[in-house]
Amino acid sequence: MLGFAAEYARGEIATDRAEITALTLATPEAKATTFDRVTAAEEYWVVRTFEGDTAYVARMVTPAGIGRGETVQTLVQRIDDAGRLTAFTFRTEGGGPSYRVEGQEVSGQFRIKRWVKDAYVDTNSSPSRPAVVDAGLVSAALVVGHVVEDGPLVALYFDGLDPALGAWECNRGSTGVLGIKTAEGPMVVTYEPNGAPDKIARSQGRSTLRVESEGSDAFGGPGVPPLPFPEPPREEGDDRTGRVR
Repeated sequence: MLGFAAEYARGEIATDRAEITALTLATPEAKATTFDRVTAAEEYWVVRTFEGDTAYVARMVTPAGIGRGETVQTLVQRIDDAGRLTAFTFRTEGGGPSYRVEGQEVSGQFRIKRWVKDAYVDTNSSPSRPAVVDAGLVSAALVVGHVVEDGPLVALYFDGLDPALGAWECNRGSTGVLGIKTAEGPMVVTYEPNGAPDKIARSQGRSTLRVESEGSDAFGGPGVPPLPFPEPPREEGDDRTGRVR
């Protein structure tokens, strides 16, 4: 697992002078189910680089189905210390033509380039910087939970092969549940103390996609804890010691 993360990150997110400093959070697998049937599995890593940013690396495998082969989807999002998305790389292979999208902040705009079968397609720019890229099972929940404050945000998603921007809103509840209003419907997420998503439930049309973590590893450190949740309201007379006077 560590070997894949380091190899992939060096090839996709490191510059000539950057190396991987630490693998701060990893999970062996997160599985998604729809109608109690496993529909995909994803591995992810949160990697700190010498450049000072954090890379969210995810690799999702969707099993072969009727008329299509197995699909492998990889996504790398680079987040700076201010919690802003500065660049991403998205790839999908198998089950059809290979597809690659790269996005990067350039001169105050977010520039997005596309390739199909390694052939360059086009470049588009947007004055709106997305806060997160929504692809795969857990990447969006990781980034939003770790760095995005409550309130409205812009998410980049894929409508077929076309990148698009959608208006989201996130809200942290006092019960430790993150609620996100997406363009498709609501998503709710709970987290482990080290920042790994524990459970995700997301409405997609008439069905609900459920994602459960198979475990996580912070390699002896604290991981990447999520942003704090509000404290539950106190009962009248509660002196914060657990006693009600």
